[in-house]
Amino acid sequence: MTEPHLSHTQSDAMLNHFLADGLEGLPGAIGLLINAAMKIERSQHLQATADERTDQRLGFANGFKPKTLLTRSGPVELAIPQIREADGLRVILGVSVSLAEAEVHWRGFLQSLRERGIGSPALIISDAHPGLGAARAAVFSGVPWQRCQFHLQQNAQAYISKADQKPVVAGEIRRIFDAASLAEAEERLRQLVTKYRGSAPKLAAWLEENLPEGFAVFGQPEAQRRRLRTSNACENLNRQVRRRTAVAGLFPNEASLLRLVSAILMEISGDWETSKCYLSLPKTTHSR
Repeated sequence: MTEPHLSHTQSDAMLNHFLADGLEGLPGAIGLLINAAMKIERSQHLQATADERTDQRLGFANGFKPKTLLTRSGPVELAIPQIREADGLRVILGVSVSLAEAEVHWRGFLQSLRERGIGSPALIISDAHPGLGAARAAVFSGVPWQRCQFHLQQNAQAYISKADQKPVVAGEIRRIFDAASLAEAEERLRQLVTKYRGSAPKLAAWLEENLPEGFAVFGQPEAQRRRLRTSNACENLNRQVRRRTAVAGLFPNEASLLRLVSAILMEISGDWETSKCYLSLPKTTHSR
């Protein structure tokens, strides 16, 4: 773990409170000091800083909870760090409403998660939507991306001209994704590309270029791969939201839709957090 410490920027900010406001700036300086100390304490508890990727991590940063502390010097505004334990449960982290799925919308949404202290995810699973992809690369650069294997199988159908060949190719792609290791998946893909290089060159080229985007999951523990290799969980969640919002019909504005969707997702997330474990996490040992 990278040892957390008080940065020069934080020290300068506290000093500036005194220089600008004198003793009246004392509550602000105290707040900055306590908030910085609590963030360091959270990192020590989790055995990882917010953006650090390490096998020693015991949980994840999960934003902050505001609190006002009354002191003799005046009210001190605090941001209490929250954590999310690595317990394998599903949690809905955020929601937004927009009329389009452009990069600017996705970038704003993902950036809001970063600002709340989500840190650096171990893996991001999604389809190949260009707006989401560009935003993901900008906000979470370096984080492994798992392209949904189910969507990949569907996308491949556009490159198969004969109807009777579609289930055959789908089965061959599933066999690649069902491989026991990355090396085995890559070898099976090589064989499939060679098979269709002559008879279906467009399909072969598409397979060679796109299927590896569905291989990131091989970097995860084997017990987790079935849950992580598709975005089906998110697709199912979206279907629930569409079904329950359809009852209301038209909405006068985005804010009214956001209120209803937020209430629905809070209910679903609450059910998830009190249900059985969704992901089997590897056991880790640590010493103090």
